[in-house]
Amino acid sequence: MAAGPRAKSNVAWFTTWNCRCGIAEYSRHLLDHFDGDHFDWTILASYDDQALRRDDANVIRCWGDNAASVRPLLEILNERQFDVLVLQYKIQLGFGWLSLKHFEALLAVCHSIGTHVVVVAHATDGADPAGRPVSSRMRSALATAGRILVHSEGDVARLRAFGLTNVDQFAHGFPDIVAHDGKLVRARLAVPQGSHVVGAYGFMLPPKGIDTLIEAFAMLRVSGVDATLLLVNALYPGALSQDFLATCERVALDCGVRDHVIFETRFLSDRESAELLSAADVVVFPYRDGMDSCSGAVRVGLASGRPVLCTPAAIFSDVAKIVHVLDGFTAEDICRGLQSNLAGDGRDEARALRQLAWVEAHSWRTMSLCLQEMIGKCQRRLMKQGQGWVGRYLEDLVAVQSADDVAHDCIIRLEQELRASRQASAVVERDLDAARRTLRQVEAALRQSQADLGLARAAVDRSSAELRGVYASRSWRATTVLRYGEALLDGWLRRGQPARAARLEAPQLGHAAGAEPAHPTPTPLMPPADLSPAEPKLSAEARDVRHDLERTAEQKKW
Repeated sequence: MAAGPRAKSNVAWFTTWNCRCGIAEYSRHLLDHFDGDHFDWTILASYDDQALRRDDANVIRCWGDNAASVRPLLEILNERQFDVLVLQYKIQLGFGWLSLKHFEALLAVCHSIGTHVVVVAHATDGADPAGRPVSSRMRSALATAGRILVHSEGDVARLRAFGLTNVDQFAHGFPDIVAHDGKLVRARLAVPQGSHVVGAYGFMLPPKGIDTLIEAFAMLRVSGVDATLLLVNALYPGALSQDFLATCERVALDCGVRDHVIFETRFLSDRESAELLSAADVVVFPYRDGMDSCSGAVRVGLASGRPVLCTPAAIFSDVAKIVHVLDGFTAEDICRGLQSNLAGDGRDEARALRQLAWVEAHSWRTMSLCLQEMIGKCQRRLMKQGQGWVGRYLEDLVAVQSADDVAHDCIIRLEQELRASRQASAVVERDLDAARRTLRQVEAALRQSQADLGLARAAVDRSSAELRGVYASRSWRATTVLRYGEALLDGWLRRGQPARAARLEAPQLGHAAGAEPAHPTPTPLMPPADLSPAEPKLSAEARDVRHDLERTAEQKKW
């Protein structure tokens, strides 16, 4: 008798979805390779996600951040009776998805209805205000999970130290390596011929250390290396990412390298990002030390086929064998690493071969097949309690948050406000430093202007003194007499009226022969009756001069 077709496993997948989020991309990559003949999956997504496109029919948005009610999520689980729940989670205080109480309620309900739970823990080292590891407080709940998948050996050791035996290491996936022509990409980006290209990748967020990388890049150029910085850093939803972008642009401007930095802040696919990074000579991940267990971004950098430099952050521990680890986190450490790598000292053919083999062995397709095999082995548990018990459990645990939940949420909000205040303080401090530098420049320019004004005043004083000396000199007077004599002779020759010309020009000669002429405002006089029709056209000043000359001539019996 032939066996009938195997029933599909009904899988629920708790995750962010269809948004700008690393875990949303992680889930999408794994599910892209799921076998539709063997699995039906439903996405249990957050209604706080800023969707990039319209959701598919298998997406149910039924939960929010850890301050919201978890009732809709538990009701969906109770109603749909999934075989397996794959729970994407960070075991950190205040991560923003599920509070500790809600996490415990979720696992308890799944246990009661026979849903097998696979927790994919993307971080495990969060601590509460008292310094106790959050994962130790969650030990009893985590112990009820079918499997706990973590990304690093350190996570495995940490959870097993709490007595958890259901922990396995599950490597983060890699996008497929696709060969790209880096020269064509450089031409498209208008990168100068012969210039080195330093690349970076990841979300535009403060923990990524992009501002420190820009400072290191400025040091690299000061050392004489001709280079361009290519920042493939997409904006993350929220004001924090926009503010950090403004900070990075200001750092580039202050360091004098803004014209040599390319900001690519669009949210691109892994293939598009890897294509851009293929134009780089080296790709740098200058992350500050954080709490995540592994980085999805560094895998795109490795898939580009370029050498990768990383800070010694714990997040890169799982790829330490195939990347170049920098000496530290400062701009000086990053600059030294770049100088060594671009000079050829960092080239390592064996490391390049390991990088290629590692990427191929841990592709998204390979990791998805491993997860599907793991889920396929999960047997649906029998319900141990009736549905009535589940309803009472929901009422007791979910209807009203306990005092611990309220305190927990208050702590989370206070921590978020503290982080925001620190970031705002850092921005204000940077703006204040820039304002101080600008003020010093303005003060220096003002002092220079005052000095130039003093020199100009001294020059004016000297010119005035020289002009007064010229007016007082006999040579100036003699020159004036000669000039008016030439005008008198010209009048005689042109008009043929020497007597009248003499009468008109003589007063000016008298002025020229006398002291320095004043310039009073003349009072207009009516022309004498004996003037010819052309004479009234003389200016008022000329008529005044003529009358003065006539009076002077009469007195001296001209």
